[in-house]
Amino acid sequence: MFCTSCGAKNDESNMFCTVCGAPLEHDPAQEPPATNADDGKSHVHVNNQGYGYGQRPMDFRNAGAGQTPMSAPQSPTPQPSMPQNPSMVQPMAAPGGTAAPGTPGSIDVGNTINVPGGANANGGGFPGGASVGAGMPGAAAVPAPTQNRNKMIAIIAAFVAVAFVGGIAVATLMRQNDSTSTAQSAQSSQSPVYGGSDEASAGTPEQTMGKVVSVSAGGSFDLAVDANGKAWAWGYNGHGQLGSATGSDSQSTKPVQVAIKGTVTKVAAGTDHGLALTSDGSVWAWGANDHGQVGDGSAAVSVGKPTKVTGLSGVTDIDAGDRYSLALKSDGTVWSWGYGDGGRTGHGIGNSEDTLEPQQIAGLSGVIDIGAGTKHGIALTNSGEYTTWTWGGGSNTDGPVPIPNAGDVAAVDAGNQYSIVLHRDGTVHGWGQNDKGQLGDGNPKAWQAQLVDADGMPSITAISAGDSHVLALGSDGSVWAWGLNDKGQLGSGSGSSTVPVQVGVSNATAIGAGGSRSVAATSDGQALSWGDGTSSPTEMK
Repeated sequence: MFCTSCGAKNDESNMFCTVCGAPLEHDPAQEPPATNADDGKSHVHVNNQGYGYGQRPMDFRNAGAGQTPMSAPQSPTPQPSMPQNPSMVQPMAAPGGTAAPGTPGSIDVGNTINVPGGANANGGGFPGGASVGAGMPGAAAVPAPTQNRNKMIAIIAAFVAVAFVGGIAVATLMRQNDSTSTAQSAQSSQSPVYGGSDEASAGTPEQTMGKVVSVSAGGSFDLAVDANGKAWAWGYNGHGQLGSATGSDSQSTKPVQVAIKGTVTKVAAGTDHGLALTSDGSVWAWGANDHGQVGDGSAAVSVGKPTKVTGLSGVTDIDAGDRYSLALKSDGTVWSWGYGDGGRTGHGIGNSEDTLEPQQIAGLSGVIDIGAGTKHGIALTNSGEYTTWTWGGGSNTDGPVPIPNAGDVAAVDAGNQYSIVLHRDGTVHGWGQNDKGQLGDGNPKAWQAQLVDADGMPSITAISAGDSHVLALGSDGSVWAWGLNDKGQLGSGSGSSTVPVQVGVSNATAIGAGGSRSVAATSDGQALSWGDGTSSPTEMK
């Protein structure tokens, strides 16, 4: 084929002269018959007859001033159309960049023209290779000679019009995607927070708490473990103690999942921070961290997402007090971290610095149970005989000291300047501060070890100490309470009690007392919470 403008010889498949850039005139008699076979290439459709690669293209030379270009029939679905300007013609656009991956897509504008280009978000291409992501910019157009300048201007103008329409479509798509992303972000902000390798990552959070098997009460919030090994929290969240975003007015009256990596076996609620023990012996912590009670080595004021405690493994038990934490390892050693004031971390009154990471408490071995009070700790050892040890509380000691004549003790716990122990015969003893009747002996002035008045109580199987009140679990599933009742923590609307009173809970399997709050789990998997302003046990669901 020879160019009619410069006489140069061109290949039959060319649409423009490779020398001068002028449109080539094709002789229908010399062209191969039309075929509908898919050759896998991007096709340029100029009308609804489907002229494509290897078929006769539209002759641009006959479209001059005052003539109207060929238009395509209307699509059943309204779409943008080419501007109907008599000075414009329908151009054959230069192909764009290679789409990746797959075959280059194309943009349909009113079934009028498909312009090959780079891949976009919906699979179509953009004129001249403009693309979102995959497409590479198309090659620059070859300038036309002077005698064809008007024709080429018309071609370029129409090409720009297509690009303009395509650009509007892209902008709309981007706004839609941005709106969707914003909505998803707003929704995800209500979910538990997940982190990296040393931060909680538990997959998609459960929406409903399963049957509860273990509970713990803190200063202003409660924790629970369900039968699926998931941790849950409710109450005040001003320091992130629910394991999610913090806020001075943030709280939840319904259980929210605390995102912990692994299967949770036990939880412990401190004044404003929480702990969780998983089946692999790891400990996770979250909430207030103003004295290092989270144990991640940082001095952050609060940690709103559960974080793995540094350097701990093989842990079998945990407890949390006022701004400090305790962990019992399988080798019988006890480790502490957090607020050292008054010697509560067990490192001596002269060593009351905050501990940002767990440190072993010297002088304790063979420990089988631990308890974290407000300002002091307690431990039970079994080295041939059961011995109870305490430390902290501002005492002038260098570490834990044994309690003489404590008897055959099975479990221990501590509150605000008082201690409580459960004997193997199901009786309970207490000593320490008793101004609110927390020793349960009917004598608010006694400080020495006192036997709790067991009148009417069954044999006790578990105990838990709050700030100034105590809970006891009976062998028949009943729950008993004594001590301060200024916020309903005894489960009744009456005043404080120096002797045990029965709480309106039956078939209980676990109990927890902390601050001015109380919580219990029942045999049917319910979690019941009271105190902190609510005197009647209320199911949490």
